[in-house]
Order: sequence, then structure tokens, then C-alpha cells
Amino acid sequence: MAKQKMVEQQAQVEEQVEYKKPNQKMIGQSIVFVDPISLQRNLAGKIISIFTRAELELIGMKVMIPKRSFIRKFCEVKKNRMSRRYIRYRYLHKNVLVLTFQGENAIEKTKMITGKMRKTPGWNRSTIRGIFFGGLSSFFPRIYENVVQIPKDTEEATKLIKLAWQEQVANGAFLRPPPIEGEECTLVTLKPEVTERKLVGKIIDDLRRPGIKLVGAKIIVPTKEQIEILYRHLEGKRFYKTLFEHMMGNGEEEKKIILLVYQGKKGAIERIRDLIGHKDPEKADAETVRGAFGKSLLKNMAHATKDEEELIKEIAIWDRPAGLLAPIVEAY
Repeated sequence: MAKQKMVEQQAQVEEQVEYKKPNQKMIGQSIVFVDPISLQRNLAGKIISIFTRAELELIGMKVMIPKRSFIRKFCEVKKNRMSRRYIRYRYLHKNVLVLTFQGENAIEKTKMITGKMRKTPGWNRSTIRGIFFGGLSSFFPRIYENVVQIPKDTEEATKLIKLAWQEQVANGAFLRPPPIEGEECTLVTLKPEVTERKLVGKIIDDLRRPGIKLVGAKIIVPTKEQIEILYRHLEGKRFYKTLFEHMMGNGEEEKKIILLVYQGKKGAIERIRDLIGHKDPEKADAETVRGAFGKSLLKNMAHATKDEEELIKEIAIWDRPAGLLAPIVEAY
């Protein structure tokens, strides 16, 4: 019953976006910062689903832990005084999910979908902030948790995208989180069919479990070299060429892969792999990712590393500065 209510609420958001769709079409980019409290509430998947269903393409994704230097620069860009105050204290040294979207009227759609801040004129219960409203901040009794932070206009979006990209490049490592004693990590690779079918948010939502945190994320267009290294052990098999083309594309269109790192106490790897299911969708339980969405051994949606050795190997293959955001930032 609760799940059905959530679906209906999400549909309301999409209807509102369609109703208020601007007449003038303009391709642009927008950026969304998912608040730490929203990550703790496991809202990332639902938020991504709402944006992608509004015909916004997810082109950038990263989990970052802002330091004081980033917070200072972030607050210099943000024009809203209440947002700056909230960010200074709520974001410091906490996990923040940064999402970059591209599409027609990206800024306007982002603002419509997100909605106004609580207790401000125009606040609407059928927007992201209305649906997932988190109540009063534990830090500031007069400031409400607003689920996400978004840019006010194109100028602010441009500055925030550049700032987030510069922070990512400066940090060096893109996926591997700092090791925590007694905890383990697994790298989940969402294959090209996931983005093609707009299931990124749904699968992230399906993988949410208490005690397991999303601590790393990245979207890439794989290179020929990366795919060759990844599947070197399968070279010579009769299905190798088909697999290669599925992951790389045929040269006419780029294939996108989503990389997610999950961290939790002992047993987290096994739990994530259980949620993904048997590699053959026909043999997988219907409640697993592969059982629900997989179509064949080739298009089985996702892969999760089984141990530390495999994790290190695959992160070494994927963890490079190049990504979908690079040319956009350079254009700015």
C-alpha cells in the first residue's frame, strides 16, 4: 500500500512537470546535490527516478565528502542566504551525492521537479521537497530539511558544475572510499541496458538496505582498452564479440556504464550480490535485480565484485579522470 502511494506521488510530480513545460526548448545542464540526510534516508534512487522520467539525462554522478575549502567556494556561489547557512553546517565531512543532468530546459525542469523550500510562497506537496519533506533541521530549529540543493539559474549551475568537477579531479581517486576497519566494499557495475531503459534510480532503490551505504559513484563511457582488460579472461569464447559490442556499442552510439560502490559491515558484499541475483535471469529470483529486469545472460543488468581482490582489480580498470562531464566543463 505504501509502495503504491509512493508511485502515485511520483506520477504527480511528472504530471506537474509536463503541465508547466516551457515553450522554448534549450538543451542545457543542471546539477543536484542530494543532502546527507536524504542519503541516510535512502532517497537517492527515488530522486534519480523522478528526474530521469522527466526526460533529463543523467550524465554525471559522484559521492563526495565536502571539506571546508569546498564548502566555502560552494557558499560563494549560492545566492540564497538560508541555503548557505544550511550547507555550511549540514554538508561538512558528510556524504553528498552530486548528480548532473542534461536535457531541454534543464534548469527550469529541475526547479519545477524539486519545488520551493518549505514555508516559502509556492511550496507544493507534489514536488520532490513536498513528497520527501524531512521536517525541521536538528541543527537549526527554524530551518527545514529540503532534501536536495539546486541552482537558481544557469549562471549558478555553470559555476557549481565546474566546482564539483574541479573537486573531483583534485581528489584523485574517484571510486574508492577511505577504508573503515570492520567494513567491506563491493563495486556494482550497472550495464548499458540500465541507462537505456532508464532504470538507474529503480535499481539503486532496490539495492538500499539498512547498514549498507552508497559511498562511491561514477558514470562513464567505457574505452576499448577498458573493455578488453575487463573481459580478457573471456577472449576466444564464441560470445566474446557480442559481449564486447554490447558493452562498447557499434560505433554509432556511446554506451554508458554506472559504477556504484557500496560499503557496510561484514556480509555487505554477500547481501548486495544476493539482491542482484543469479547471473542467468531465468534462474534468478523474481525479487532480485536480474530476476525482475534481466532479459538474458548478456543483458543481465548488473555485476557486483565478490571480494577485495576483484574490487581492487575492477576499480583500477574504471577509476580514471575521463568521464561524460569533461567535455561539458571544458566547454564552459
